[in-house]
Amino acid sequence: MHARKDNAKTQFDSWSRWYDGSLLQPIFFRPTQEAIIELLNDVTTKTSVLDVGCGTGRLAEQLLDSSPATVIGVDLSPGMVGQAQLRCERFGKRGAFIIGDSEHLPVASNSVDVVTCSHSFHHYPNQLAVMREFARVLKPHGTLLLADANRDQVWGWALYDGFVNWLEGGVQHCSAARFRELLDAAGFDVVSQTHGGWIMPWMINRAVCRVVAAEAPRRAA
Repeated sequence: MHARKDNAKTQFDSWSRWYDGSLLQPIFFRPTQEAIIELLNDVTTKTSVLDVGCGTGRLAEQLLDSSPATVIGVDLSPGMVGQAQLRCERFGKRGAFIIGDSEHLPVASNSVDVVTCSHSFHHYPNQLAVMREFARVLKPHGTLLLADANRDQVWGWALYDGFVNWLEGGVQHCSAARFRELLDAAGFDVVSQTHGGWIMPWMINRAVCRVVAAEAPRRAA
C-alpha cells in the first residue's frame, strides 16, 4: 500500500509540469469540474470547502472564483501543490494548499461544509478509509461531491479497467453500486449520482453526512 502511494506521488510530481496542458483537461476534467460547480449552486451552506486531491488547483480556482468560500486544497504531490499555490495566490488567505495524505487529512474534525474530490479517488488504495476521513472532517449534514470515472458501461469498463489501469498501475475505479456501498459504510446518504461525458464518461456522487463524524458507523465494506 505504501509503495502505491510512493509511486503515485512520484508519478504526479512528474506530471505536474505539463498537467494543465493535457488534452484530458478540456475533454474530461473541465466538464466534470463545471458540473461540480453547478451542483454546488444547490448547496445552502458552503462557506468552507476542502478539495481533496486538488492537483494543480483548477477546481479550487473555480470554487474561489464562483463564491466567497474559503478553500483548502490537499494533495500528496508537492509538485501539484506548488502549481495550485501559484494558480490561486491572487485569492490570498481564502485559498490554502497543503501536502497531505487522503487517509489522514490534515484538517480538524467537523470543520468544513463541503468536501470535493475530482478524479483522484481511484488512486487511493484504502478507499473506505478515505471515505471515512471525508465524513470525519465534514460538519454534520455537510456535503460531499465525489467525481470519478464512470466504468459501468462497456466502453467505460474497457477504457478505465483496461487501458487506464494498465497505464497508471493498479488503480481501482468504483462502479456506481460500489460508491453507494462505500458512502453508506462511511455514514453518508446518497443524494444523486450524476453522469456525463461520452468520450471519457464520468460520474459525480453527491452525498450528505448523516451523522456527526465521530459517531459514524465503522462497518466493514
